[in-house]
Amino acid sequence: MKRTLTAAVLLSGALLVGCSGPTNTVEDPEDQGLIETDAIGWNELRPAVDDMLKKISEINAEGWPSHVVMTPETPKKAVLRIHNIQNRTRERLDIQAYKNELMNALVNQGIVYVVGDSRDRAAVGAERDYSDAGNTTQELTGDEDATGLVLQGEIQDFVIDQENARQHDYQFNLRLIDTKKNRVLKVTSTKFRKKKSY
Repeated sequence: MKRTLTAAVLLSGALLVGCSGPTNTVEDPEDQGLIETDAIGWNELRPAVDDMLKKISEINAEGWPSHVVMTPETPKKAVLRIHNIQNRTRERLDIQAYKNELMNALVNQGIVYVVGDSRDRAAVGAERDYSDAGNTTQELTGDEDATGLVLQGEIQDFVIDQENARQHDYQFNLRLIDTKKNRVLKVTSTKFRKKKSY
């Protein structure tokens, strides 16, 4: 009996020691992980964009809320405008090129109707002025800035100086915002790291 009790205590101790090894935890199951890169470009931002496209597709499959502005033609599409993508880094980034790539991705997906930015609206205004001057017979009307959804985001950087090495970590965040209810519907982000410079 004494040997059985001793064996049971030793076995329990061995099991407890075996369970106290290193553990891995997942903080966010949708975290894309950290991408290592030499430079910041569209390829580094693409994982967050792809994730947002997937989330927009899921909302569309479920059905948009009734207050979201939709196009009149069939199939109806939610109206979306790409708002500001802010550069909050120490780098010079071509934010307009990233916005153009984001617009191309949304248009190619074909689920939402993407409203042009202010430069596009200025071009429409110029065309209307031309039409109003009697140079064309077709009258153009409509509201090019009618949106129900806004997509906005930022690129941030975090610099760590340690032991003669500088580490640059970046994060690109995107938010889909319901402009009628003034609430965030979906968020996504991707993280990337510039290789260490010595």
